[in-house]
Amino acid sequence: MKNAIGMILAVVMAIACMCFVQAAAAEQMEAEVLGGWERPESPEITEEIQTLCGKAFEDMTGVSYTPVALLGTQVVAGTNYRILFRSAPAVPGAEETYAIGTLYEDLDGNVTLTDMQRSEIETGINGLEGGWVQSGPPVITKQVQHIFECAMDGLVGVDYQPIALLSSQVVAGTNYAVVCEATVISPDAASRYAIVYVNEALDGTAALLDIVIL
Repeated sequence: MKNAIGMILAVVMAIACMCFVQAAAAEQMEAEVLGGWERPESPEITEEIQTLCGKAFEDMTGVSYTPVALLGTQVVAGTNYRILFRSAPAVPGAEETYAIGTLYEDLDGNVTLTDMQRSEIETGINGLEGGWVQSGPPVITKQVQHIFECAMDGLVGVDYQPIALLSSQVVAGTNYAVVCEATVISPDAASRYAIVYVNEALDGTAALLDIVIL
């Protein structure tokens, strides 16, 4: 009888311990999701994002920032927004480059620029014939997704997840500039952003042209 009671107590303690471990793991997972960056369903710059940018840059002079794509959001005591911009000094003939900025909106609707990482990657968008063109929303179409996947086929070591179509260029076929989240295939590897340039030839074949880290 005592042995039976002892076995029952042992089972109950084991179940209680298992429930504690599962609850702790669930709490840890919830905390990680709550404070982590999330990729938006669409990278499109909405009127809301335009308004946030207007508030953040209203007193800034000497350089212009044009929002191109929403890269991610993070829920904190308010919300952080990570945005890809086209940036240029406010002087005639200045070359545009890409930059990644972080905007913070508090619970009262106040917006501040908390970080701006400028790159030396030129956009190539200059309005000239044969140049790069941003012709619409940065949403990746099925056609561009297909070309991207075919161009990246066989590439190993780094996982490139396309986020937004930045621009296109008509050449012998069409070139596409795609911003991606790049992650080395390794445990606990951090992700970075990269611009991947691919080409769709006139016969429909795809080729990787270049990869540049932002």
